[in-house]
Formats: sequence, C-alpha cells, structure tokens
Amino acid sequence: MHTIRELVCSIQPVLDENCFSTDIDHENFIKLGVRPKVAPIRAMENLLEISQSASCNEIMSGNLELLNSTVYTIYKFINDQFLKYQNDSSKRFPEIAERYKNERILLLNDMFVKPSQVVVHSTEDCSPHFYTLNSNKLKSMNGLIDCLQIEERCSSERVLSELLSYKSRFGETEMADAHVKLYVRLLKVLVEAMQIEKLTASAVKDLYIPDTTGVLYPIHRVCIDGNVRSTANMHFTHASISHEISLALGINFGQHEELITRIKRILTGYPCDAGVLKELLQNADDAKASEVHIVLDFNSYPTENLLSEKWKPLQGPAILVYNDRIGSKVEDPTKTGQYGVGFNAVYHLTDVPSFLTRGDEVETGEILCVLDPHCHYDDKATSRNPGRKYINTKILREDHPNVFNCYHDTLLMTKKKKKGKSKAQGTIFRLPLRTAIFTENSQISKNEITKEFANDLLRNFKHEMSTMLLL
Repeated sequence: MHTIRELVCSIQPVLDENCFSTDIDHENFIKLGVRPKVAPIRAMENLLEISQSASCNEIMSGNLELLNSTVYTIYKFINDQFLKYQNDSSKRFPEIAERYKNERILLLNDMFVKPSQVVVHSTEDCSPHFYTLNSNKLKSMNGLIDCLQIEERCSSERVLSELLSYKSRFGETEMADAHVKLYVRLLKVLVEAMQIEKLTASAVKDLYIPDTTGVLYPIHRVCIDGNVRSTANMHFTHASISHEISLALGINFGQHEELITRIKRILTGYPCDAGVLKELLQNADDAKASEVHIVLDFNSYPTENLLSEKWKPLQGPAILVYNDRIGSKVEDPTKTGQYGVGFNAVYHLTDVPSFLTRGDEVETGEILCVLDPHCHYDDKATSRNPGRKYINTKILREDHPNVFNCYHDTLLMTKKKKKGKSKAQGTIFRLPLRTAIFTENSQISKNEITKEFANDLLRNFKHEMSTMLLL
C-alpha cells in the first residue's frame, strides 16, 4: 500500500495529522486547502524530481534500496490509477505520456532512462540505444506501460534509424570491437523486427554492414564468402555476423557478388546495340545452326501456376531467339558464361536469360535452363549455382503450363527428319526485357529496356545483316 508521503515527498510537504488533536475534523484540513488525494500528474512531477536529484548525486548505493522502494511505489500508483481511470480526462493521462516520455524517470539497472528508450521485450541488450523492461515487477504493470506509451518491441524503422546513425558517427574509420558487437546486436533485433513485420531485404537496402576490420560499407558491397578473393569493390562481413543474419538482410555470398561484378565488367566492353543480337547469332553459328529466328514479343502472360511467386516478372515482354541446334554443353548449362564471354552481352537487355532446348541428344528429351545471377527470380537458384536446370519438363508442363507457353516452342521449333521420323528440335533463348519492374532491384543495370528501344535494336540488326558473314 502506498503512502502519500512517497508519492509527493520531493515536491510538496505532507501534513502529519498525528500532530493535531483527534477532535479536529479531517474536512477542516480540506477547507484550508490541504489536498486529500494525490493526482497522477503530481506523482509524476515527484518522480521526475527524484530522478533528476538521483542522477545528479550518481545514485549512491547506500540510498539505492530506499530509492527503489519510493519509485516503485509511484510506478504502482500510476499503474493502478491508469487501469481504474484511463478514460477519465481529469486524470490527464495523455498529458502525462507526452510530458514524460522523454524524461529519465524509469529506473532500470540502477539508472534512470527515458520511456521512449524502453521496450517491453527484446532478445538483445542494445543499451544505450534502447533498454528492455528486465524487471518482472515493471513488466506486470500494464497500466504504467500503456500510460507511458512504452512499445512492446522495437520496430524495424527505429532500429534502422539507430544503425544508420553509426555511419554518420564513424564514417569510413574502423569501429572499436565494443561498437561492432553492439552494432551486431542491433542487427539481430532488426532481423527479428523484419520477421514480425513480414519485411523483405529490400526494406534495408540502405543499411551499412561492418566488414572484417569494423569499417561500415553499403550492404550491396559486402559478402559472406571468405573463400573468394577480396576486391576493391567487395568486402567480407565481420566474423561476429552469422550467416542467418546475413541471409535475412539479403547479404550475398561472395561468388554471387563476384558474378554480378564480372558481368558488369564484361558489359563495359560491349555496347548495348545490335551487337547483342550479333553475339546470339554468332553462338548459333558456332553450334552449326542452319536456321535462326528472332522475335520481339511484347505480350504479357498469365502469372498463375508459376514455379514461384518471384517468377511473375519473367512473364512480361521478351526477345526470343531460336536456332535449330541443341544448346551447347547441356550437361551443365547453369554456368553463366558457358557460351563464351560474348553471350553475357544479353545482360544489357535482361537480368534473367533462359533457354529451352530439345532434341535426341538431350537425355530427357528437353530441358529448361534459367540463369539468375541475382538468385532472386528462380527459387532454385543459389549463390553457389546462380542458375537452374529443369530436367523433367513433361511434368512441369502439366503443373506449370504458363511457364512454357511464353517460349512459343510449337511455333518456333522446326521439325527435323531423323531415321525417317520428323521431330521438333532446337533451342529457344528467352530474354525478359529489363522493364521498370526489374530496374528497381537490378544490380546489373538500371537502364530500362523499352518497347521503342527493342524495336530500334532489331531494326538496326536487320540493317547490318548484309555485312555479316557466317562461316
């Protein structure tokens, strides 16, 4: 049971009725202006005075027991008052929340902190950025928690703001080990918040990550594969950052980033013009193809029953390139660059090239291969193997017909006679154009490929065909 003395002891004298005759009526004191009860706002004023005085005197251990007893009495009083009168405007609870949320009035771990710095639950100690209600007594005071507007957990927006402040503070200098450890604890809390809020890695694309030396770098410039040689553009995550945290934040393996870096470097040597189609024509010639078709397909196709939700952008406009030979090196077609360095020129136009190849030389008769350097659009692609070979296309065609319809193989694949039988064979490359839906997240290029650009590309290619000599 609280006493009035504890609730106002630092801001107002308390009348000791024992000093007066018992014949004096209690009501007479009230008539003289003595308050019979303590208002919640007055108790909070007392709490603030206590916390400020205690902070000035560094909370001497000898007075800590009395301090704890007094402030917890006030906490209990505010809790009970809020639960009982939270809808009573005369109690001024909204005013209390606004007035005191940024005052150091909560006693945690022998120090006063601001309610705005506190959350009810957190798996990590992230002080001084924010504190956890580690007292079971305080956790049980739901009225106090609601009155002071203490959040249940730390939001991703709040943690991200704290993390971004480190870059302003440290710039490109090495952080001390203690700072790195605190930063990593904040990253763990961020990942937990992202999971609760159902956010993807795109929500933290502006984040900075400490490398092995404790220097903060943009998240897209760090990786978690220590087996890959470090480069001027690539840094490895600090050893204290787990793979689970890295993957949740969208930090990629080194090989993944090295592949994208390699593709971008190759593209600098190939202009984005008709030469891209020339490279595909050259590949067809190298494969001894006798027939090539290039089709601009600006249609969009159904997005139901695909291989994954992330596959949907691939159903948009594309360039189709058919030749009547089976794709080379079909034994391992997921290795980007297998068609020669020149093939990588297609990344001027697309982020996710794919091809469908069919013929007697293919073990299962037909395979679908998808190259996904970002490891984003094909759920089967990994940073170790940024592409996927689908062998059982017969079953896939039954379950996911919309994936295959946009290759138009029934129109493009010509029938070749072998042993008296006529069979369709060949390879169809499909290059989903890098439209706006791709450019936002593309690490290869931010240049949008429009319908007009694609038409000009083919028009220029046709104009230059007369100068091409294939052996």
